Amino acid sequence: LAIPLRSYHQPLIVMAVLPFCFVGAVVGHLLAMVPGIVLGFSMPSAFGLLAAAGVAINASLVLLHAVQRFRADGDGVEVALENAAASRCRPILITTVTSFVGLLPLMLTRSPSAAPMVPMVVSLAFGIVVSSVAALVFVPALWLVLHRIGTGTRRTATNLVDLVGRAPRVVQWLARYPFLQDSLRSREFTDLLIEDEEGLDPETVRIARTGLVRLYYRREFDRQAMGEQLSAIAEKAPSTDDLIAETRNWAQQRAFQLGAHMLRGAVDPREAARPLSDILDTCLVQVLAAVRRDFVSERGPMRDGSVALVALDAHGRREFAIGGSLRILLLYDCVGADRASPVDAQAWHTSLLQRFVRVFGELSPGAVLYKPYPPWHGEGRTGSAYSLRAFEEHYADAPSTADLRTLVHARVVFADGDLGERFETVRQAILGRVRQLDELSEALSALRPKRGEGPWDVLGAPGGLTDIELLVEHLGLAAAAAAPGPGIVADGLVATLEAGAKDGLIDATVSAELAGATRLYQNFDGFMRMVAGDQDPTLLSPEEQSTLAQACDAGTLEDLARSLAATRQRSAAHIDAWFSTHLGRAETGG
Repeated sequence: LAIPLRSYHQPLIVMAVLPFCFVGAVVGHLLAMVPGIVLGFSMPSAFGLLAAAGVAINASLVLLHAVQRFRADGDGVEVALENAAASRCRPILITTVTSFVGLLPLMLTRSPSAAPMVPMVVSLAFGIVVSSVAALVFVPALWLVLHRIGTGTRRTATNLVDLVGRAPRVVQWLARYPFLQDSLRSREFTDLLIEDEEGLDPETVRIARTGLVRLYYRREFDRQAMGEQLSAIAEKAPSTDDLIAETRNWAQQRAFQLGAHMLRGAVDPREAARPLSDILDTCLVQVLAAVRRDFVSERGPMRDGSVALVALDAHGRREFAIGGSLRILLLYDCVGADRASPVDAQAWHTSLLQRFVRVFGELSPGAVLYKPYPPWHGEGRTGSAYSLRAFEEHYADAPSTADLRTLVHARVVFADGDLGERFETVRQAILGRVRQLDELSEALSALRPKRGEGPWDVLGAPGGLTDIELLVEHLGLAAAAAAPGPGIVADGLVATLEAGAKDGLIDATVSAELAGATRLYQNFDGFMRMVAGDQDPTLLSPEEQSTLAQACDAGTLEDLARSLAATRQRSAAHIDAWFSTHLGRAETGG
């Protein structure tokens, strides 16, 4: 049983009903001896006990299959056991009753020729009855006890209560996926815990937690390790639907563990953005491979075809936050597909992209992990899948500001062959051809937010994160136009500002202040997205407010409010000066 079940403890749970077969056989013989049906336990009785054991094992396997099905649907262990016992109760009891009633005539017969079989029938009938009841009652209880013993429920239960608090998003997450509680009991999570009661002072505990979690996601569980782990899980999936379910559960568990570390103060929300982006990258690659495999089997292969998946916006910068918007670009190239080919490459890849988007959207129902957005397509163009040539042609003729902004932070997640390198070459060439910087400066300046929506608005307020994004995009486009090539565009807003200051494109003091503002905004926004989804931290519990203030390098929530207001004011002044300078240069022709 260990081989088909891929487990060592589940066969032991299944076989736990065997002692109840013996109990049933003994009880049956004691009852049958009263009217003289049998005289005692004999060799035929042992044969009947073996037959009852086979029926009992079958009942346990039926229950086991139901538990695994409910677990795959997202239920926790306790809920899955309850649902499995309730759903399998009727078929198991029907089998038990029909078997017992069918054996009853032979058990009560007085025929001398059937007398040797009566002890066997007594063992079989009563063994089935008692073991079936045990399969519905004892087996789930034993399973739950062993699960709790093996996963250290006591320590994690306290952490989970502290974690949930009054956080609406966490409560919603756990309500939709109860099995996420189990992910906080796994060794890959508990091994990173450093408890306060281990004799260390609070500051040392905080530093140790941060360093341990940071090292884990940078060295031990980076994107390569994530890919290997998910690939091993995918290999065991019997179908694409099962693979998608396993991928969804894996992504939710890994993201929830990362969020739990964030809420415990073990990792800053901004630092959590990179491993979260890696989790999405890993899922994108795995789902694309599964969808392509099924699509090719149905529609036939595309001769000499290759595809590339490109991440955009915050995901492209590896600054993705829980519940953020996810937008992608699918490129393809068919070197061998000529006009005589019976397969339309554009239609084939568009259909592939549509199926991929639909399937990938199933990984985040309710937008708990991310909000899937329609794939990118250029302004004024229809269709979502682009050949590399069509993509280059679209940007060849006066691309819009929105299209150029999209290209600044584009990052290849997956590519067949050298398509990824060719796309990067095309991207750099397009950015290097930008010459109308005066019009670009005016267009980006017009997109700047005019006013915020309250004291906690770090996104849409003047001097907020959106404002800084516009400046960074202008900085990157101006740098690429001045010196075509790789330019200064790096992974993340802060890295781009620092690179710009190093190359003398932006004042070092201004760059440092805007980089600090970016860190503050991203930590605040990332924490609030994980906890509540809104931007009002006054609704959080005192513990969550303290963790938020600590993540944003503030003493209290009041200090954080003052820091945000001052940072927005300074950042807005710097960004005003930046665009005023460039617009002034455009007007004077400098």
